[in-house]
Amino acid sequence: MWPAGRRRGSPSSSGVSRATVSKWIARFGAEGWAGLEDRSSRPHTIANRTVVEAAILALRAQVRRGAVYLAGELGLAASTVGRVLARHQVPHLSAIDPITGAEVRRRHSGIRYERPTRGICSTSMSRSWAGP
Repeated sequence: MWPAGRRRGSPSSSGVSRATVSKWIARFGAEGWAGLEDRSSRPHTIANRTVVEAAILALRAQVRRGAVYLAGELGLAASTVGRVLARHQVPHLSAIDPITGAEVRRRHSGIRYERPTRGICSTSMSRSWAGP
């Protein structure tokens, strides 16, 4: 560890601010080499996320309109509203009944038509067109 007095070299000569160097020294003193690893700058929580999401979901249940309309009403970006609706698995407008709002069809049925054995085609060619 460095002595408590002056440290060698100036932070500005290495292109780093004095505050950053002090932060690194404090981290090294508290956590050792692990404290100098790269850290994410992403916030752990978003303060108003639940409030905004609740407003989006409540308005969608009330008016049954798309993300662009909801975004205009709430003063948000349409991409944000669309992402919230997708996160909460709200069905697309094409998949719900316009009057009741109940889900009437799914986008993917999950049922596939498959042959019992491999290699069976729906059309059979008994002779090649290229010749014998």
